[in-house]
Amino acid sequence: MDSQGSPYLNKRALCSTLGSARICQLAMGCAVIAMVTHSAGYSGSQGVFCMAAWCCCFAVSAAVFFLDATRLYSCLRVSWDNLTVTWAACATLMYVTASVVYPLFFLRSECPYEGCEVRDFRIAVTVCSILGTLAYGAEVALCRARPGQIVVVNATSSVRMSVGFIGAGQLAHALVKGFTAAGVIAAHRITASSPDTDLPTVTGLRKMGVNLTTSNKETVNRSDVLFLAVKPHIIPFVLDEIGPDIEDRHLIVSCAAGVTISSIEKKLLQHRSAPRVMRCMTNTPVVVREGATVYATGTHAEVEDGKLLEQLMASVGFCTEVEEDLVDAVTGLSGSGPAYAFTALDALADGGVKMGLPRRLAVRLGAQALLGAAKMLLDSEQHPGQLKDNVCSPGGATIHALHFLESGGFRSLLINAVEASCIRTRELQFLADQERISPAAIKKTTLDKVLQQPGVAVGGDAGGNGRSGLNLFNSRTSGIKKKN
Repeated sequence: MDSQGSPYLNKRALCSTLGSARICQLAMGCAVIAMVTHSAGYSGSQGVFCMAAWCCCFAVSAAVFFLDATRLYSCLRVSWDNLTVTWAACATLMYVTASVVYPLFFLRSECPYEGCEVRDFRIAVTVCSILGTLAYGAEVALCRARPGQIVVVNATSSVRMSVGFIGAGQLAHALVKGFTAAGVIAAHRITASSPDTDLPTVTGLRKMGVNLTTSNKETVNRSDVLFLAVKPHIIPFVLDEIGPDIEDRHLIVSCAAGVTISSIEKKLLQHRSAPRVMRCMTNTPVVVREGATVYATGTHAEVEDGKLLEQLMASVGFCTEVEEDLVDAVTGLSGSGPAYAFTALDALADGGVKMGLPRRLAVRLGAQALLGAAKMLLDSEQHPGQLKDNVCSPGGATIHALHFLESGGFRSLLINAVEASCIRTRELQFLADQERISPAAIKKTTLDKVLQQPGVAVGGDAGGNGRSGLNLFNSRTSGIKKKN
């Protein structure tokens, strides 16, 4: 029941285009070294240089291939992407130099072209060296991010793409911190938009090196994978705003509770024939790479899109695919779950303080107890009820404490909490479908851009209390929604 991790063998490193290029590098390196040492020969400083270059490239490339194929590169505290592409560029230059120096040196200095016994071997060496140059050049080309293109190389990290967040709140901050801590994507390849540049989360993102902007359209243009991390009832407005800028390269991932894939696709179909949309529900522990994430795939999303999203989210915790009709239940369980845990921890710490423990120690002991219990469950195959029974000695302190919890309806309270969160999620979906934004929500969007939309009207209610109802998405019915 391990919450994360994957097999050591990285099949993508073997079967992908990049894997083929690296296999070609090793094959050409092996062929060149074998032919030179067997018959082609080398001498002098120029020959020694060429042989050293080929041997160095072969040795380092073999190490890179091994680390990538076994995923052991994750033990290195470096950016694997930057390291490998830099090495491929250096190896390309070394091979180019050797491919020129070797034939020129031997044809001019030691062996006339005609009648030389090792001529064919030296020609073969030159040809293989040129092919090796092309193989390294292919790796450089594959690993360089191009506008409008997403290149995924490894199965658990090293995603070469640009990621954008519409919204720079707690969720965006947690995901960015998790992604960068996992090394899955560099901060400078992430863009987030927020109309409020004074938010603490915006300040935190800026300190991490994320590109911040107040323009949602700019975020879209600078991103390949776009996370919608705003309140559910803001989603329709955001989609109307960014819809014309969505391109075929974009993968849209909604993190908004209750907003269905079909409602997002309906909006985007006005601008794009086959928008790639996915729905994701995660939680804030992604910030420490212990998140719990599920995702559902849209009508036009491809299998590779699901693998890409899972690759991203698995780097910050557990991730799995579910049917969309289960996402609301997941929201009530793991999406809101950290809040339940924090509330329980706060109460446990209060109990410890009541019995004489210092607050700091009580919090630490409670947190460690919850952490240890969760890890025991994930590492075992036992039912949580069995693990609970293992702690309860006959007539002991724990069973007396559990009796007190049961008499207070502890289980029922947790069940009801999950149910209440799930029901509220469905209510948020209804609010999003109504396409109306409250004044409080408007303050969290770019109000000036909202008011510039055709058909948007603002006004007070009959009581003159200044409340306004805004319909931003249907010019025929825009106006004031009066409250009773």
